[in-house]
Amino acid sequence: MLSILPDPVVCFADANYSQTQVIELTPSSNLVLLDWLTAGRIALGENWALKKLCSSSKIYIDNVLIVNESVTLSDTPTLTLRESMGEYKALAFCVILGPELAELWRKVLKDLGAVQAYGSKPNPAMFKSASPLCPTAHAEPIGCVVRICASSTAMVYTALQDILQPLFPVLGANP
Repeated sequence: MLSILPDPVVCFADANYSQTQVIELTPSSNLVLLDWLTAGRIALGENWALKKLCSSSKIYIDNVLIVNESVTLSDTPTLTLRESMGEYKALAFCVILGPELAELWRKVLKDLGAVQAYGSKPNPAMFKSASPLCPTAHAEPIGCVVRICASSTAMVYTALQDILQPLFPVLGANP
């Protein structure tokens, strides 16, 4: 099992950040990959003050591309990044896949994929979603992709901690 659970990327004002992660696995491999970022050094007033952020994650299983996730954040000619992100201060992308993690990713899909009751009001401070990860259009899932957007880094951290808690005994502690 490969677990990549870093601290979030925190871009300073005027930063131009780029990263590419390429992971090659076998069908029996297990992976937890987290890529997350914050609005910047918020305490210093650097709220989405970066110039540009490009983050790409590619996951291959037996040389077949299974995940190709890319995020690019920057101002546009008509809208600043700060304006477009509004009150949201953190974003997260997490892949959980593999046969040994099937119980975990199935639970995540069940919990985050459940349809809310009609008339229930969503929490505008945080959005969470999970999608099945299928190697082909008609194949059974081999994992899931989780996305989180929240108005604070602490909210994203807590959500990730809740989702990944079953892994803590395997990892030895909360990473």
